[in-house]
Formats: sequence, structure tokens, C-alpha cells
Amino acid sequence: MEKTAVLLFAAMHLWPTAVGGEAEVRGLKPVPIRFVPLLDIKEKEYEAGFEVTETDLPFVVALDFRGRKGNWFCAGAILGHCWVVTVASCTKHASHVAISYGAFQRDKSLFTLHVTSKAIHNSPKNKEFKHDLALIRTNYVKFSDRIRAVSLPSQKIRLPYIDEWTYSAGWGRHHVALMNTNQLRLLQVEVKSNHFCRKSGFGQIIMDSMMCTALAEGDNSCLLDSGSPLVLRDLQVIVGVASFASQLDCRQNRLLVYTRLTEYIQWIRSLIRDDV
Repeated sequence: MEKTAVLLFAAMHLWPTAVGGEAEVRGLKPVPIRFVPLLDIKEKEYEAGFEVTETDLPFVVALDFRGRKGNWFCAGAILGHCWVVTVASCTKHASHVAISYGAFQRDKSLFTLHVTSKAIHNSPKNKEFKHDLALIRTNYVKFSDRIRAVSLPSQKIRLPYIDEWTYSAGWGRHHVALMNTNQLRLLQVEVKSNHFCRKSGFGQIIMDSMMCTALAEGDNSCLLDSGSPLVLRDLQVIVGVASFASQLDCRQNRLLVYTRLTEYIQWIRSLIRDDV
């Protein structure tokens, strides 16, 4: 993607008016994005979204966690010189996290910061998939063309963006996949009403603090991660972080649920106000 405008123009020709088949699905079970299965192990390769350049998404960071349950990978976004946002389903069992900045290619990040669980602030209401949000405090990070913060949305807008096309980004880390997931990719995501996700199989687990979304026709969630940011089309404002999908194969065009940041603006600002 050489320029955002070019990507947006090309994407317009791919956006569907509806997600085929989703309204017929029943009995979806919430599964963290990082655990969404790749069911057919005979077909271990997958493709989705757009490649990006080193300066297209300077707010996206790679998060390598370590804890009593082993090692795991998630994504996050920079909110300020000392803060990163991700999901609590990534952080709550962690004792340590390595944060890689400028990592549009996973093996070529500009630098990595290491923090312990003492730097992690989970949403005080978090329980399983409810209020799935966490902030990580870091040492001061200097911004550049490859590292900068993304803006928060307005607190005044409570349930925005329905039927709007947004973008989400990630690397994808599926342990059964042979495909190299070193390259950060950008995917188109349409925000749907929460009622859409409820009637499509998730039922009453969907709360106002969540955002129901659907991938563009032909895309898949295999190259997204838990904590992948959801941003508006100008790539300047973050409105959600990837929380869960379903038990269905990641290569199928399935619903994704993000934590809705407008529900947590006051809590976020209370933590980061002195460090942005």
C-alpha cells in the first residue's frame, strides 16, 4: 500500500452490501481471536487483506506475552508516549510482555520494550469476554514516522459507526499454519449492529460495550490477532480492539467482535492523561 488513498479507492470495489450466510448461523461460541481455529490442516496457507508499508500503521505494536500458561502473541495500539491498548484476554495471565515497535515486519522491529505485569491495567470490570480491555504502561517512547499514537474517539458518541467500513490490522499467529505471518496486513471490516451479531448466533453475550463487525467478502480472520486495533478509514482514530470470533474456521467469512472504546474513554483518559 503506497498511499492510503490508493488503498481506499481499490477497496471500494470489494465492499459487499451484506455478508452472505451470516444471518443463518446459529449457536456461535465466543473464542478469542488468537484461538480461532484453522480446521483443515491439509490447507495450511491463507491470504487476506492488504500489505502495508513501514509508515502506514505506525501505531500498531506486536506483543509477546509470557506467563504461567506459556508464551502467546497478541497485537496492540499506541495511545501515547507511555501507553499501549490491547485486550484483557491477552494480559490477564501474563507476568511479562515484550512490546515491539515499528514492527510492520515482525522480524524487523525498530526496538522492543519489556514490562512486567505491574505495568498492566486491566479493565476493573473484566470477566471472560465482558469488558475485554487492558492498558499497558511503558517507559517514554519517542515518536517518528514509524512510531506514533492513534487518536481516541469522541466520548460523546456512544454507539457509533454502524454500517461504516473500517480497517483492522494484524499478523496472525496460528500454530498449525505454515504460512509466514511476518508481514503486517490491513483488512476491511464493516461495523454491524449488535443485534446483527445476536441474531446471527452469538445471542445475548453481545453487550453494548462490544462492536459487532463482519469481514469483507473473500477476506478471513486468519491474519488478525487478539488486540488487533479497529480504526476508521482515515487510519487516524481507533474505535475498537479485537476480542473474539467463533469456533468456526478462520478462513471463512465470519463475524468478529471488538471491544468498543467509546464505552471506556473516561477510564482510559483517567490513566493516560499525564503521559500522552
